[in-house]
Amino acid sequence: MSVPIPGELFEGSLDTYAGFDRLAIQALLALKVTAHRLENCAGVWFDEYGLTPAKLNALICLRAQGDQPMRLCEIGDYLFSTRANVTGLIDGLERDGLVKRTANPDDRRSTLVSLTEKGLELLAVVLPKHFARVQRITSGLSEEEQRQLIALLAKIFASLEEASTSF
Repeated sequence: MSVPIPGELFEGSLDTYAGFDRLAIQALLALKVTAHRLENCAGVWFDEYGLTPAKLNALICLRAQGDQPMRLCEIGDYLFSTRANVTGLIDGLERDGLVKRTANPDDRRSTLVSLTEKGLELLAVVLPKHFARVQRITSGLSEEEQRQLIALLAKIFASLEEASTSF
């Protein structure tokens, strides 16, 4: 099975434009289509628990810290998200009773976020299913291929960083 990229996208006169590289465009489209499919599937998978992929990622981030609360900015760094988005995300998780905010005793300007018992209980149900899906999705790749994929994506990520500062 291949990634469904319409072939007609590359028919016509695109090659008359400077820099046209059919293979490079196909590679990025394959990445984008795959990421979009993964995001859509994840949304469906977690919806039954009242979670979005972003909410689950925030809960996983907090759980990975053990019993240590995190500052909002640390969660934002982990999620590659803006302060406003993280605040809204944590607001929703707090409303759902999955996290709690406490004042940071070391810095009055920041707030600490930690999982509640309800959040821990939800993760105990969701994470085994999530990890099983991750395993199933990647089961077609050997460990070496998974490492190669990570390395290739890191190269694209680095190129994006360079491209964003050169235009």
